Amino acid sequence: MEEEKNQEVISNVDNNENSNRSENTKTETTNGYAVASLVLGCIGLVGWLLPIIGYIVGILAIVFGCISKKSRKNSMSTIGIVMAVVTLILSATNSILGVLMTLGQISLY
Repeated sequence: MEEEKNQEVISNVDNNENSNRSENTKTETTNGYAVASLVLGCIGLVGWLLPIIGYIVGILAIVFGCISKKSRKNSMSTIGIVMAVVTLILSATNSILGVLMTLGQISLY
């Protein structure tokens, strides 16, 4: 009888350890997306000078930030999303000004 109780306790401990491992794995993946969003947002703040890079990096940063926010609230993903939106706005402005300058609508001199 006592041996059965010991086996039950050991089984419960093993189940708790396995559930903790799966929770930690999910948290690490979420944090990875948040870090990716933050890093891409930082890169985008320089990348907007070449609009193609700014668009790609900005969209990826928003996607990774949204994935991260779905599973857990994280300030890194929020900052990454904000920087990505700023990147997209700057890239769009740069693109529009470039087209207008090419068409001769705007002159720097």
